[in-house]
Amino acid sequence: MPKHARDAGSEPAKAASRPNRRERAALRRSAHRRARLEEKLAAADRLVVRRTEQLTAANARRSAIAAKLALAVDASTGAGGHVAVTMAYCLKDRRQVRIAGAEQVVLPNGRTAVRGTCPSCGSSVLRMGTGVAQPA
Repeated sequence: MPKHARDAGSEPAKAASRPNRRERAALRRSAHRRARLEEKLAAADRLVVRRTEQLTAANARRSAIAAKLALAVDASTGAGGHVAVTMAYCLKDRRQVRIAGAEQVVLPNGRTAVRGTCPSCGSSVLRMGTGVAQPA
């Protein structure tokens, strides 16, 4: 049967209504890809929830340890101006260090501090605001 010009116009409309084999395969691949991405997103959401719970628990543990440390430092401050365990920031090492040879001093402005040396590099370190306040 010969094809006429009017029949040629109706064929693309028929093809558009029903996808061919390649288009169906492409639609399956895109649906599969979308499903994989949705599963990855759900897994990432579960991980965020788990990490948030872990972070909350870690912050609670840290707060408890910091409170115990504060009590230990307060208890270790004895008479005579010596402090048993005090930490300070060493500018050379760029980290917190335990003060070696720590002694309590009063600064010229009347504030108290703990002065000593860094055990690793030997530089002088100072922790301000620790110890018992002296009246000016």
